[in-house]
Amino acid sequence: MPNMIWHRIKVLDLLQRWKRALRQSWRRLPGAATLDGEWRKGLYEEPAPRKLLARRAHFRLHYHLYLPRDRLQGERLPLLVMLHGCSQDGVAFAAGTRMNAIAQQHGCAVLYPEQSRTGNAQRCWNWFDREAQRGQAEAGAIARLVQDVMRREAVDAQRVYVAGISAGAAMAEILALRFPGLFAASALHSGVMYAAADSAGEALRVMRSGASLSPTAVARRLAADFGQEVVLAPALVIHGRADTTVNPRNAEQIVAERLALAGMTGADEQPIAPTVELDLEIGGRKILQRDYSRNGTLLVRMLLIEGLGHAWSGGDAREKFNDPAGPDASLMIMQFLRRHRLAALAPLPALVTAPTVAD
Repeated sequence: MPNMIWHRIKVLDLLQRWKRALRQSWRRLPGAATLDGEWRKGLYEEPAPRKLLARRAHFRLHYHLYLPRDRLQGERLPLLVMLHGCSQDGVAFAAGTRMNAIAQQHGCAVLYPEQSRTGNAQRCWNWFDREAQRGQAEAGAIARLVQDVMRREAVDAQRVYVAGISAGAAMAEILALRFPGLFAASALHSGVMYAAADSAGEALRVMRSGASLSPTAVARRLAADFGQEVVLAPALVIHGRADTTVNPRNAEQIVAERLALAGMTGADEQPIAPTVELDLEIGGRKILQRDYSRNGTLLVRMLLIEGLGHAWSGGDAREKFNDPAGPDASLMIMQFLRRHRLAALAPLPALVTAPTVAD
């Protein structure tokens, strides 16, 4: 009898473990209840530099790729690149944002590059790295991964977008500004402006208080790097007014920096007034929308959401850094991005098409 009882206890314990594992695996599938497209896992690995003293690092990026169902033969899809925040990976980001379900509705492919713990112990993208800010290092590797996917999949090269949250948003801003021939528009959720910091310690200070650098000065430096007029793709900037991890002041600085790049500054280098300002309410939350346009073309839209902390708005609360209350950031981002496309297929920067090594 004791043996039978012990056997039943073991069986029940195994059943409970199996149920927990099943629930966990189901939860981790992005949009599990509605996911009918393809969900692929891949590894992008760059060839190691041939020369011993080559400056370019050897990058390996794991990624996930979602392709919607019912694709037409030969149809070229828009592609959204989604960059996760710290302590996340691609699967968690997809599950929390439910972006795949939105992408299915809009016929869009979604790419989720993943930061490794080797690259950063907290899985943060190293947006404060100076090489990345020049479009090299991690930023260059992500851009090359995107182009690799574009070569292998039926992607519309005029409708490639980038979005992210927190550290992912900061890296998305680098990609959008450094590779204007690659991305038609961007969306930055709870991020910081380009080149706001150049070290991990400074990055923490920027997150708490905003950048000490002048957005106008940074914009001038970036414009000088290009040596020509900067091509500025439209951006959607989303930030929670209750964010205590990344100060909402950072959202204002992103806007100021982009307006400075566009040559839109007022007296004493202060940003000009928005062309449209609306007070909205969605899901019981108040939202301030500011649109900045030039000659009828939208450059930046900023959404400041009352009561939202450092979390994806309208996300799945079962995943970290997601707030289930509205508005639905994934839907807003998809609707904003899909309105834009590259006017012409500009040649991609040499860094993307042909990684260089030191002589």
